[in-house]
Amino acid sequence: MANHLLDVFLDHEVWVPQLWYAEVANALLVAERRGVITQVTTHNFSESLSRLPLKVDNRSGLRHQAPVLQLAREHQLSAYDATYLELTLRLEARLAIFDRKLTLATR
Repeated sequence: MANHLLDVFLDHEVWVPQLWYAEVANALLVAERRGVITQVTTHNFSESLSRLPLKVDNRSGLRHQAPVLQLAREHQLSAYDATYLELTLRLEARLAIFDRKLTLATR
């Protein structure tokens, strides 16, 4: 599955909200604390991520807070997940996510 995701990242224009980098860093730290990965793994993974041709949506944030809150309420999502949904809807894009609740909300 990870290889498939890397192919998607390399073969398509991939947009992420500003909070994406903080969420990735947090996931890596949680994995470190649980003993699943080491600091070296985190460093190597971060280096690999830095080479991906990601486009950061600088419009996510306060300007789009009202639609994010509305989507969060409507679909019982966290504000974080609703940020991804808002970006997906605004760009008329497809969402790459493993979260079932968020996947259902995109329909």
